[in-house]
Amino acid sequence: MRTNTVEYTRAETPYFKLNLQDMSKNCETFTLVWLDTNVKKERDNNDMQKKLRAIISFLIIFEDFDQCQTYINKHDKSKENKLVLIVSGTYGLQIIEYVHALQSVKAIYVYCMDKIKHEQWAQKYEKIKAVVTTSSELIERIRDDQVVREQIEVSTMPIAIFNEKTHTNVDSENGNFMWLQLLIEVLLRMDQKENEQEELLQICEKTHADDQDQLQNIDEFRKFYSSNTALRWYTRQSCFYRMLNQALRIKDIDMLFAFRFFIKDLHTNLTEMHKEQSQSPITQVYRCQLISNDELDKIRSSLNQYVSMNSFLSTSFNQQSALSFVSSTASTDQLRRVLFEINIDPTINTKPYADISKKSYFKNEREVLFFLGSIFQIIDVRDDNGQVIIVLNLCSEQNHKFKELFEHLKSKIGEKTDLASFGSLLFQISDYERSEKYYNRLLMTLEHNEYSSRASCYQGLGVIAKRQGLYDIAIKHNEESLRLNLLLPNNYKNTAANYQSLAVAYEGKEDYVNALKHFNNAVDMLTLFNNYMALDVYCIFSKLSKCVICKLIFTQKILVKTIQT
Repeated sequence: MRTNTVEYTRAETPYFKLNLQDMSKNCETFTLVWLDTNVKKERDNNDMQKKLRAIISFLIIFEDFDQCQTYINKHDKSKENKLVLIVSGTYGLQIIEYVHALQSVKAIYVYCMDKIKHEQWAQKYEKIKAVVTTSSELIERIRDDQVVREQIEVSTMPIAIFNEKTHTNVDSENGNFMWLQLLIEVLLRMDQKENEQEELLQICEKTHADDQDQLQNIDEFRKFYSSNTALRWYTRQSCFYRMLNQALRIKDIDMLFAFRFFIKDLHTNLTEMHKEQSQSPITQVYRCQLISNDELDKIRSSLNQYVSMNSFLSTSFNQQSALSFVSSTASTDQLRRVLFEINIDPTINTKPYADISKKSYFKNEREVLFFLGSIFQIIDVRDDNGQVIIVLNLCSEQNHKFKELFEHLKSKIGEKTDLASFGSLLFQISDYERSEKYYNRLLMTLEHNEYSSRASCYQGLGVIAKRQGLYDIAIKHNEESLRLNLLLPNNYKNTAANYQSLAVAYEGKEDYVNALKHFNNAVDMLTLFNNYMALDVYCIFSKLSKCVICKLIFTQKILVKTIQT
């Protein structure tokens, strides 16, 4: 009797020394799923799998219908990957009735013995791209269609719009606008660590363990990469480009950290080239891409507001060249082809951009690349003979509205934009899962004697645990944060914050004796702080909600200390 099996076509052990990334997860955009009871019995299967992986690196094979259905359903909910499905004639109609409407399923190929029979029902389903009977025909159709799918993927880019009317509300979309800005700040400030390049390469090797072409690229990267070749590697069609942009699209904190040295090198390359080209300034460029109808409506209603491209932005000097990258027929019911006309004032201070022709893998293409997170103002949206044109102005990083928001964020997450402050921002925009992952990830990169940053991480983890009602875990994290803060001289305010967090956690457990003790410690610690103010103390005590007697005691204590001050 045959046992049900699921075959992952690459290693599944956690990468490098980290235990945060599930290596059964695809680190690129597309996943190829193959469902067939006889998939392992065909003699030419191994060769066929190699050819399929050369098209879509991540291939997962199922012999069992229920396991395949569960996998597809799970990934449809996560919305992290786009699925291309190969299904046998035996399972074809059965699974297609279930998966055809799922958003994550982009294309289906029926690989069968009886083409005429299965074409009869297949023609009812738009996502079925082909019914084929030979491996060569299947591979050819998937290869040709994947070229189009990847062109559409390259032609779409996540954007975030900054709304001036709600600029102090980090729970709004402005939080999404700012998260990448702060992450960029964090990544560029991080000190270089040993083996950070090897960490990324080991991730890539495990992700592409069965893809010989990509393994060859990875080996070449290991041997020949240097910081001044970052742009060449980014523009080359390889796993590095696809994995980085996928991480930016889904905001994969772990993967972006693995790419930190590469992102820093790209920033350095663009900054140097921008300075070199200052005598021949760039004033106007174009980009053609696909955006959703909802995004287009949002842009139309946001004139004079600000938009951030949450990735590196590739543009052309020539309008027709830009239009040629996205066919006019690429528009669908969900996606519209738009042309961005970008105006540049070369005298203002912006994120770096440059004509990268000299360092690009494709030297014949005159491409202007903007560093990720570049900010633009929406000037106009118009229709020109059926073509939507969006006029943008590149913005200075010193724009007063952004500075005002940064100041507000700093008041929320700390007095300086340091490594741990990004985790606090994620918490402020209610992204608790990513905030917790960020803190844990950062703790693994910090040195033992980096007490301040480690204390901030543990305090952040404590806040997240308290928010989830996990008071014992919150207490454990805050005690570790307190231990680290006590190692630093004159660290009264942060230590007081630890005591306050411990008091709130104990109150959550209805342990009012310990809550009172730690609130009392917080007040005593703040009195040692040179800039002590009664308002600071009251803000701490206002956290206490149930223990009214404690509030009365502390209010009296505040009044006494205010009089003394």
